[in-house]
Amino acid sequence: MAKLSGDLSRVGRSLLRTARDPVVWVFVLAATFEVLTGDPLLHALLLYAVAAVLVGDGIRHRVAGAAAVTESSAAPGPAPTPRPRETGKRAPRALLVAGGLLYAIAVGSFRRSTYPMTVTVGIPAAVAVVWAWRAPPREARRGEHRLDPRGAALWLAVFVGAALWELAALLFQPALMVNSSTHPTLSVLLDPVLSHHPGRSVGLAVWLAIGWFLVER
Repeated sequence: MAKLSGDLSRVGRSLLRTARDPVVWVFVLAATFEVLTGDPLLHALLLYAVAAVLVGDGIRHRVAGAAAVTESSAAPGPAPTPRPRETGKRAPRALLVAGGLLYAIAVGSFRRSTYPMTVTVGIPAAVAVVWAWRAPPREARRGEHRLDPRGAALWLAVFVGAALWELAALLFQPALMVNSSTHPTLSVLLDPVLSHHPGRSVGLAVWLAIGWFLVER
């Protein structure tokens, strides 16, 4: 009974700490605005699902860490030597680049905000998230794991500024589902580029390149 109570207490504390993660609330707010602006419901469901997975993964890691600390304090001894993780063979970069370009050209032919576009974009995004989530962490060199406070502050200012601009433009529209050229959102500004096949293909290629860079890190 005491063990069950301790486990529930750890889960509760982990849930509260994970719920304070701003990344979770970014996905929740993004999904909510997808619903309010009349975008396809699938978009919102995917964003809500990512937020739920982040919460679940955070709870699992925190509970496992707390349990490991409790066990180690109860039975002190030499820490087990971690097994070296095997890294799989990487596909040739040229093949990946060619496949990405073909994907961008093919998927760019679909119209925006349609289910074929949503599904074909969601599949590689989901694969990349699972791959990055399950991949073993790289051995960080000394000092590389520390963030530069100035760089982090600059990036935070960029993201917060873009979010405030998007929110202000959205609220100044005649209605949440009516676009305005006087107060354009980011999607409205991108409409001239993404309204035709070549522009969508270029946008998808850039999106894949950024995703590849993030996964590799």
